[in-house]
Amino acid sequence: MATALLAALLVYELIGIYPFMRLEGGSGVSADGDPRRRLLLLSMFAVALVLCFARPYRVLQLLKACWPILIVLGLMAASVVWSRFPDLTIRRTFVYWIYFTIAVAAVAWIRPADRFLAVCATTCAAALSVDLIATVVAPGRSWTPIGLAAIHLHKNMAGIFAFIALAFIGPQIFVARNPLVRLALAGLFVAGSVFLLLTQSKNSIGVFAITLVGILPALILLRAGRGSTALVVSLIAAALSAAFFISGALDLSLANWVELGSGDASFTGRTDLWRVALYYISEAPFVGDGFGAHWSVPDYAHPLRDKVGWWTGLYQLMLRYNQSHNGYLDLAIQLGLAGVIAVLVYLAALIVALGRIFRGTRETIGAAAPVYGVACLITGILLMNILESSLFFPAAAAGTVLLLVSVLVFGWSADLRAREARSARPATRPRVSRSAILR
Repeated sequence: MATALLAALLVYELIGIYPFMRLEGGSGVSADGDPRRRLLLLSMFAVALVLCFARPYRVLQLLKACWPILIVLGLMAASVVWSRFPDLTIRRTFVYWIYFTIAVAAVAWIRPADRFLAVCATTCAAALSVDLIATVVAPGRSWTPIGLAAIHLHKNMAGIFAFIALAFIGPQIFVARNPLVRLALAGLFVAGSVFLLLTQSKNSIGVFAITLVGILPALILLRAGRGSTALVVSLIAAALSAAFFISGALDLSLANWVELGSGDASFTGRTDLWRVALYYISEAPFVGDGFGAHWSVPDYAHPLRDKVGWWTGLYQLMLRYNQSHNGYLDLAIQLGLAGVIAVLVYLAALIVALGRIFRGTRETIGAAAPVYGVACLITGILLMNILESSLFFPAAAAGTVLLLVSVLVFGWSADLRAREARSARPATRPRVSRSAILR
């Protein structure tokens, strides 16, 4: 049941319940919500509650380990007090608590962590196979004028899915024992990489390239004790990230890069949104507007309505935009400085937990590969939030996956810490009775 629940959550978030339905901009999240999605999510929540009550001790252990997440979720719930739209804050905070409950239930039952990641990889592999088949069998419905979307709502959503799927599938190539399975996974990884390129989702392609050629080699070198070389590779990854960030933020092509020297490159797209975001942050710098109470609100309160930008005079186009295209700015808009500090604490704790897992894994490639995959997935999603919003953001698939993997990491780290404590405990001497001594 837990395995089916985990697979259902991934399909629900990464594909949705409307295959082939097209969405030209935005994510389709409205102030009213979708009753069918709501019913399905509540059904998964009911199953998760049953699983949690069936294993209470393990759930309590996980809740204790996940205290950084609980701080953020608690702040979300508290923001209803000062929210611009309290009803939206209540609804969207409750949705995040549902995601958290499902994640806790899945992690509590699907153990060890390697098996949990195998379920994620299998689900993503099946979904990616459907994407590839749909692209070949139904190209007319799979392609859009701006890139390959396959069964997803938008080509950018297809790109995000492909990145997440490759992060789950890649490590399983080294875990699988059967050579045929290993070969099939390697072939699917290559096909998935091509699929990602065909989506033309610049953000997902850029993040995938940075993690593959920069972050992953740096992690491997650092674990091998070659810190100086790892630093050099990390600097290269940082340079790639900067180039990726500037290209996406300013909509720069190769020609624009050439023109940069003459100062003739134009600033378009996200910079207008970020300027508006900074204005709203200055309006409520400490606690924000309330979680989920800024974007995807009733039309009369749309945050771009009375602001000047490229959307001016394009009312219907303006309504499609429901994020600042920067997860960290949107976090500050919704929860202010308090939310930024809470998330920084959460991220610091997540990095510490990942470090413990790296130290605690066995020195075999099969055991280490899933840890590398999780680290790259988390890093990639955080990088993605430079140009997109999914970090504790309503109805964001990548954010939900980050929450899911975070619960896994915190639980995994707590298990290793408990195991280390047991092994460090001195062995007790056996008690001998007086009669045995006399004999």
